[in-house]
Amino acid sequence: MRSTKRFRPALHAAVITTAVVIAPVIGTSSAQAGIVGGVSVESYCQDNYAKHSVLRYNNINGWRCTNGPTTTDSYVNFTSACATQRGTPYWGYHDYYNPYTIFCYT
Repeated sequence: MRSTKRFRPALHAAVITTAVVIAPVIGTSSAQAGIVGGVSVESYCQDNYAKHSVLRYNNINGWRCTNGPTTTDSYVNFTSACATQRGTPYWGYHDYYNPYTIFCYT
């Protein structure tokens, strides 16, 4: 298993969404300095697109907001999601191939 720690600057335009109606909050580990919490992709999708979250690919870029077919997918902007939910535009992840390791940090 690959264990890397990468941080993405606020200007990073990566998007991620969740495909589960009862989606867990991503990246809830707060043991590390600077991490303020995870992101609720489901909340982001509902608040911004009136859609639900879905995981299309098993990596951090696999999250989408959808209301059915893949042609209606919308991307998740984690910069926006962290700013709205955690008060900081910075986000990162612990493992690129684990879409549940995304977190917001200061």
